[in-house]
Amino acid sequence: MPKEYLSDVCSKLWQLDTNRFEKGRDYEIDLDTGKVDAKLFPYVNADKLTRSPTYKAFMQLLNNYESVTSVREQETALKTNQNRAFLDQCLKTKVMKEALRFLSSRKLVPLDEGNKKAFKETLYNLWFEPYPRPSGDGTHRSAFEHVFVGETMNRLVLGFHNWVQLYEEERLGNVVYQGCKAHACGDQIITIDFSWNGKRKTFGSFFLGTSPEFELAIYTVCFLAGREEVT
Repeated sequence: MPKEYLSDVCSKLWQLDTNRFEKGRDYEIDLDTGKVDAKLFPYVNADKLTRSPTYKAFMQLLNNYESVTSVREQETALKTNQNRAFLDQCLKTKVMKEALRFLSSRKLVPLDEGNKKAFKETLYNLWFEPYPRPSGDGTHRSAFEHVFVGETMNRLVLGFHNWVQLYEEERLGNVVYQGCKAHACGDQIITIDFSWNGKRKTFGSFFLGTSPEFELAIYTVCFLAGREEVT
């Protein structure tokens, strides 16, 4: 796939993300590590997190996983229903509708007549179906857990790339911000060091303020379109 196609759709997804949090209005961020007990997120509009359907559904998923990679995940009907409820909310948004339009135009996902059922199953299989960990110890993980929630192995944090999860875990006292990479910190993306429950993460990159549906859409588009490019 020509790179300009991918660049164009990513720009369109960004423009359509009207549900994102705006810096200075919906959240504040402090990258200075010189203050005692300073928070990375001094303020986030918690009311907006609980009122927005996609954020609300997203946050219900954050406690559904065992962070330690050696601990087996327990799959339940409640978790499955929550996963699907989150996808249902995302599929109502302009961002995800644009992702579907683009991917179906490239024949990367099937397009249903009159509904989004096939695309929803593609999303579920891509993000929530568990797959064996590389360790071969019989445990499994999902792409959603790794990318959005995070995992820990020995002294390290793996994955963990969502700003809402970062804010929530800092609010609960589980995340300690340890500094940013000055060359890689801007208004839209930051790259930082932090600890999570005593485990270390270096070069952790995050979009700032973006909605769950935007991140789900752009990661899905880039993965499926990138796979087309190499096949």
